[in-house]
Amino acid sequence: MTEKSKVDKLLEKKKQLEAQIANMKAKERKEEEKRDTRRKILAGAYLLQKYKGREKELAKLLKPYLTRKHDKELFGIIEDDKDTPNNEPVDNLEKVSEAVNG
Repeated sequence: MTEKSKVDKLLEKKKQLEAQIANMKAKERKEEEKRDTRRKILAGAYLLQKYKGREKELAKLLKPYLTRKHDKELFGIIEDDKDTPNNEPVDNLEKVSEAVNG
């Protein structure tokens, strides 16, 4: 076996190992994303249960965290000051909570 063919075989093995490493890292990232999503779901379920019947309080708590209009609407937060005085959350959050909790 020539020196060049040994080098070529080692380089091929290196490529295979690098591909395996990349695949394993991608799998680990995907698993961590799943765990993170599960934590968020559980934390959200806890908050919905804790603030059951006090949806306006929960909406006030979440308001600084929510940035997208669609997300704010889920919790009954309306940004148009003329719709609700002092930008108070509206009552449709109770419907969202009921839909989630069954």
